Amino acid sequence: MLTKRSTISLLLIATVFTTSALVPFTSNAQDDTSTSDPDKKTERKEVDYGALLQARLTQAIERKEAAELRIQKARETNQARLTQAMERNEEREQRSEDRNAQNLENFQSRLTQQLDRVIEHLELLKERINNSRGLSDDAKAAATAEVDAYIAQVTSLQAEIENAETIDDLRTLSDEAKELWQGYNQQHLGYIGLHLVGRFQDFIDRVGDTANRVESHLAVLSEQYPDIDLSGIESALAEFETTADQAQTAVTEAEQLFNSINADNENNRETYQQGITKLREAKQTIHEASATLRDAIAEVKILIANAKDMTS
Repeated sequence: MLTKRSTISLLLIATVFTTSALVPFTSNAQDDTSTSDPDKKTERKEVDYGALLQARLTQAIERKEAAELRIQKARETNQARLTQAMERNEEREQRSEDRNAQNLENFQSRLTQQLDRVIEHLELLKERINNSRGLSDDAKAAATAEVDAYIAQVTSLQAEIENAETIDDLRTLSDEAKELWQGYNQQHLGYIGLHLVGRFQDFIDRVGDTANRVESHLAVLSEQYPDIDLSGIESALAEFETTADQAQTAVTEAEQLFNSINADNENNRETYQQGITKLREAKQTIHEASATLRDAIAEVKILIANAKDMTS
């Protein structure tokens, strides 16, 4: 049997042996650790971080380039659209200019034709004035001079219309022509009225001459045919003479109204209408009296024919 001392000695020998066997391995591991370069591990970490930064930088540059490319394309697209819009606008402006040129020509032609008709009307009015019995020679000369002045103004406007370059110019000239025509209308109403007065005066004078002849014949008939009753025609003749006087008064009043028409009178058209109303009243009155006188004359003719038959 082993004693206690022997047992302790064997345990010490086993411990030493085991420790000596493990020492070389521990030493080698320590040597490997002590001999390795500590900068290599740090360098490996720095290289990896730089690559990551480089990759991110590359991606950022690529994204920037892509964004710049999109911006450039957008600019080119906008530029193309702007160019197209400008071209379309130029085309529209050209078409508008063409239309404006055509409109200008049409406007010029229309205004010129209208003023041609105005001149024709004025020339006709001048002829009527010169042939009117309702105007004195002095009045005819003054009226003709005024009409000639209007014709000169219209002719001048026509020249300006032919030289007009814009629609606005033509509108201005058109307004001037309207104002001129309105002024002329206000003034020439008096001449027209006086011309009508002359025609009515001619009619009244002719009817008056007829009444005078009837009156002369009545005196002869009363001597030749004392048995014929001439009271009807005598009454009709007296009524006619009274009516003729009334018609003459209306014509005179109409003449006064027409003579009051001038450029300073703001109510020229109303005055003209009043004069025309007077002339219509005179016409209606004289026509009714003339019809009565004609009927009386017809009756006298029948009586005279009957008297001749009785004496034959």
